[in-house]
Amino acid sequence: MTIHDHFLPPPYPITQADGHLTIPDFKEHDEQSFAPFLIRHCLPIQPLNAFTNTSYDLYCPSVRDDLDKKCCSTCGIYFASITRAAEHRRAAHKQARIFRKVRPSRIVTRRANELLCASANGLEWLDQNKVEGADDFTEIHMDMLVPIVSLETAHDSPWTELE
Repeated sequence: MTIHDHFLPPPYPITQADGHLTIPDFKEHDEQSFAPFLIRHCLPIQPLNAFTNTSYDLYCPSVRDDLDKKCCSTCGIYFASITRAAEHRRAAHKQARIFRKVRPSRIVTRRANELLCASANGLEWLDQNKVEGADDFTEIHMDMLVPIVSLETAHDSPWTELE
């Protein structure tokens, strides 16, 4: 036996009205009677609801209050948990946000389009478009920081005599 979309059809009641079979609204259901699985599987009717796909727990009384929270208001997809629905809304329907540029205490180095920034939280690679003062940064190479001293000049005094 093949199940459509590889998912079990949700349990729902079936009533007859005006000579044809209908599925009552989940808010009007008596929470007692449901159509058997084979009948639900064979009949080409689906519950009419606000969801794109019929949720398996549409007629479950314990989650009835959470159905709207578990459904995406934009695209109508139903999720099994409120957390997954919120993650979907953030990922799929995120609005253009205005990002504030980060002002690090120090910019350590650069690679491609990223800057290694030092802040109170530690070191972090950030996109150079998100860092304030990224245009003013010039990389200081190690040969500029550490002087190279030969053996002949190692014991010379670093001080100069004034005349």
